[in-house]
Amino acid sequence: MRPIALSVALTAVAVVAVCFSETSIAASDYSTFKSFYQPSSVIDWPVAIIMALIAGAVIVFTGGIASPLVVGMGSAIGSMWGFTGIAATNFGLAMLGGGSIAAGGFGIIGGTVLLTAALSFGTNIVIDYTIGKAVDTYQYSTFVSASKNMTTLPLPKNNSGPVSYEAALEVLGTADPNEPLSNQGTQSVIRKAIETLTSTSPKVLSAADRSREQTLLALLYFVSNDYASAQKQADAAYGHALAAGQKATMPAFIVATSLLYEERPAFNKALLYLNYSITNEPDNALTPLLFAIFLDRMMYRFNDGYLRSKDLSKTYDLSKDITNDHRKSAIQVGLLSRYFIRLKLAQQEILSLTRSSNRTIKESPQTLKAVKAALGEYETLLSDSRAAISEQSAVLEPRFASPPTLFDKVRGNGIKDWEIQWRNQLDAMGGLWYQYSDGTKDLQATVNKFEQYQAELARVRSAKANPEPVKKHAPEETIEGWGRSTYLVLLMLAALIIAAGYYRFRKRVDQH
Repeated sequence: MRPIALSVALTAVAVVAVCFSETSIAASDYSTFKSFYQPSSVIDWPVAIIMALIAGAVIVFTGGIASPLVVGMGSAIGSMWGFTGIAATNFGLAMLGGGSIAAGGFGIIGGTVLLTAALSFGTNIVIDYTIGKAVDTYQYSTFVSASKNMTTLPLPKNNSGPVSYEAALEVLGTADPNEPLSNQGTQSVIRKAIETLTSTSPKVLSAADRSREQTLLALLYFVSNDYASAQKQADAAYGHALAAGQKATMPAFIVATSLLYEERPAFNKALLYLNYSITNEPDNALTPLLFAIFLDRMMYRFNDGYLRSKDLSKTYDLSKDITNDHRKSAIQVGLLSRYFIRLKLAQQEILSLTRSSNRTIKESPQTLKAVKAALGEYETLLSDSRAAISEQSAVLEPRFASPPTLFDKVRGNGIKDWEIQWRNQLDAMGGLWYQYSDGTKDLQATVNKFEQYQAELARVRSAKANPEPVKKHAPEETIEGWGRSTYLVLLMLAALIIAAGYYRFRKRVDQH
């Protein structure tokens, strides 16, 4: 009986240990991504969450018209993460921003068409900036509407928390996991969960429990595209978590992203929150997803001219400190794709505006100002993307310079598949970079020619607006400075005097 009793006891201890371990994870860090997304029944929680998030996303990200080039690159990025098939493609396209470009104001040609053009350099496709505006007026409602087609956070899976949290999770469990979060039925479930959470919230809660509750509320507002409310709740949750001595990575991320929805967002502040979220949960498997979500919203704010290329580089800098693993490879290749998208858009802005057949646009000084700014952006993006490619190549170079030995491979230190994929993508993007670089002279010549055209136009306009007065030819002057007419009159007078004198002289002669 003793062995049986011992076995039962050990089993009980093991069960308690597992339960305590899971509970302690949630209790010690109530506002981290892991505490929200690691369900007790799933060991490999990151894969499970991402798989659920990207299920059926192919229509959102590709519109059903993704080119082989885009699909291939999406699959490559997905395979860095370990996905295969459609899951790899969808995850990779999410990182590339294949759907968010169209949502960001360039729906004329579609997100994947632009992405295809950006990753193949060609100038045969030209966005008509006279129709699809290069810079549009910011409107919160328009941004929110566009966000429905952007990457977002998944619904939580861990159901451990205060009673209000658990009640809300029970409601969320009724949502169809195969439907996207933008689905009307899913949004209805989310609204019901918000009502349940707020109505069952105890008046008295510890700071840790309150942070758990408000982080969930912020998340639910976030996925229902109410970013003003999401920011407010996340900010409160962040404060409660810090007061409880806990990490607040999820509220920090929600604040960072929601700040981009303000008319004039404090972008540097948003980066500080994003950096906190990343560095304080360094083993977060969802970090690539966080970058994709943040970058989607960033790309939209390029459309109203609020963000510029320097802001993309600031965001890229945050990825440098991430451990060199499959997460970093997916993040940095995804960031590089955004550089090329911005390069393509700057190129197209120059070509479209300088070739416009609309005289109002072509003759406006504001158009010249816009194309000069676009050329400046183009050159900055070239410089920054070259530096990024070089930095990433430097990370991988030592790995490929000395092939691993058999002993290294046995210990698991051989070259990984994601490293091979990363290197292949860098090679492809390096070649693409040279094509954009070679196109700089043509763009500069185009801008110079356009500037000359407008300078000549300005000269003609000035001449028409300020015509020179008709000049009367001044009479020729004598050496004494008299005019020709005066000189002639004097000559005639002199002739008359002489004639009169001669007449009188002849008369006297005749009288004698």
